[in-house]
Amino acid sequence: MGAGTPSVPPYTPVKWVKGTGSAIDTGIKPTINTEVYFELFIPSRNSGTYQSFEFGARVSATSAGRIALYYDTAAGTTFIPREWTYRFGNKQTDTQTTPNGGAVNTYRFNKDGSWFNGNLVQALTGTTFIQENLNLYLMGVNNNGALGSPSDTFYGWVSAYIKDGDVLLRDFKAAKDNDGKYCFYDLVSKQFFYPISGNLTGEDLP
Repeated sequence: MGAGTPSVPPYTPVKWVKGTGSAIDTGIKPTINTEVYFELFIPSRNSGTYQSFEFGARVSATSAGRIALYYDTAAGTTFIPREWTYRFGNKQTDTQTTPNGGAVNTYRFNKDGSWFNGNLVQALTGTTFIQENLNLYLMGVNNNGALGSPSDTFYGWVSAYIKDGDVLLRDFKAAKDNDGKYCFYDLVSKQFFYPISGNLTGEDLP
């Protein structure tokens, strides 16, 4: 293979993957410097109310080491978010955002606030955080070792990353493994990640 020629990825990229009632254990324990970013494909129509945790880890709903995003989108001809509750340490914010239907929307969260499609929607100051010995889940929340409120089958996960400050810890891409099973592929650890139980669904690239 000549110099500068891109290598074939060790996975099959797909358009997105969806949860089916479980979550992805990222193997990462959050700290005060944790940042979570993800891209969700949201269909242009919704026929129900979608309520789920998109990520999280906490001993309890009020613990000093909690980090979680609870996303609640009401049904209708247009998207009317009823609640976006973001919790980080001693902070909790409720923010309204309207996703772009039929498109990929981006989300970023850390101790300094939350961003939606590149725009700051809620700044945080004076955040404190006491680290807990729990792994961060995607598509759900780690409730002191138990899965809580997993992401439903409405949102299509395109990618996600987790950083500790400037250090990239996970760089997930929606993928199929060598057996054709939907999963995340992490470009950092070079490993496939699967839900704690069950399987993911997905949509292949054209």
